[in-house]
Amino acid sequence: MWLELAKAGKYHGKELSPSDFQEIVETFKGEVPVALGHSLADFMPAFGWVKALKTEGETLYGDVELLPPLDEAYENGFFKKWSIGVRVNDEGKKYLHHLAFLGAMPPAIKDLKPVSQVAFSDDVETYEFASLEADKLGVIARALAGLREWLLEKFGKEDADRVVPPYDLDWLKEPSENAFADTPPPLSKVPVASVGTRLAPHNEKAKRILDKYGWEGLKKYSLLHKSDKNPESLEAYKYLVVDIIDGKPYIIPKAVSQYLAYLHGARGVKIPEADRKVVEPKLLKLKERIDKERKKEEPMKFSDLPKEEQERLMAEAKAQVAQEFADKEKALTGELLAQKKRELEESMKGKVPREKQPLVLALADAMSPVEKMEFSDGDAKYEKSPLDVLIEIFKALPLPVQPGEEDFGDPPTLDKHLGDLTKYM
Repeated sequence: MWLELAKAGKYHGKELSPSDFQEIVETFKGEVPVALGHSLADFMPAFGWVKALKTEGETLYGDVELLPPLDEAYENGFFKKWSIGVRVNDEGKKYLHHLAFLGAMPPAIKDLKPVSQVAFSDDVETYEFASLEADKLGVIARALAGLREWLLEKFGKEDADRVVPPYDLDWLKEPSENAFADTPPPLSKVPVASVGTRLAPHNEKAKRILDKYGWEGLKKYSLLHKSDKNPESLEAYKYLVVDIIDGKPYIIPKAVSQYLAYLHGARGVKIPEADRKVVEPKLLKLKERIDKERKKEEPMKFSDLPKEEQERLMAEAKAQVAQEFADKEKALTGELLAQKKRELEESMKGKVPREKQPLVLALADAMSPVEKMEFSDGDAKYEKSPLDVLIEIFKALPLPVQPGEEDFGDPPTLDKHLGDLTKYM
């Protein structure tokens, strides 16, 4: 059956002209699906097909074939209104994307029986029926907020909370974030990931986008759409700049940088000039946004700080350097003292009784191995640490007995005397 799909005019901020209808007829390439409502996903079934288009004056007509379930519902009066979804292809031309049969939604064009709404989209944002639903939720939220205020005034908070819970009211006030959570946000609203975020292969990114948003999401986040390819195949979508991270969409800076490099011949990649004209402006716009985001993340320069803050940071830095130097000096001094004590212990062997040696070593602990004293040797003057002088004194002392003989530094033992007496027996 032939239905009037739209008349020339301006509806919901979007304008259609007879020349637009002619363009839609020219871009028509076959069957267009019939759906229930404008909220579409790739898994939803088609309830019919638009088989052909034509224009007459200021009206666009379509030859519509409805499948039995919708055809029966239509014949019984369950669906008396419908509207079209119009998109823009890579060449900037409008085309018919789908025909949506509506239930309770009133028509926007009052003097046209079958038409209720005209919806447009481009490769950045989509304007469809969901936006009207969001508006309706806003009206409901305002009405309930007024009711809650009246309940608070008349009956108090307990009754108001029971009738209009505040958390439900908060949910209604944010329809764009709650009512249509699975609708892909426009690219302009997608946040930029950190610069170091991993760049996944195209098919990996595409699968995550498809799992969350369907083909509509893949189309929205790919900068180039091949209209001559199957719209439900990966090869129809190129230059995918978005990935799903922790369940949310993010623009990947490395993807933008890589694609820009390819446009300029990186790795020997040759990009058709027609593709370059479409993609490069979008990439440059994204790069500008990424650069701005990166600049926000850069730390403030020292010279940008107030003078008082600069002085405070400088004082803290000097104190930290001084402390680090003191700690290092203490460690080196400790190592040097340990070395000198080993030399002192060696110089005392056979010259100082063993039970007195700890006293000498304790005396050494009180001496600095680095502080110097001035000494004279005739006309000559030299500097040495007190510890080095002590070591030098003990080294200069002669042993009281020769090695192998009894050492007065060690008290004689009975075993040793008995051993000495055996040579006289």
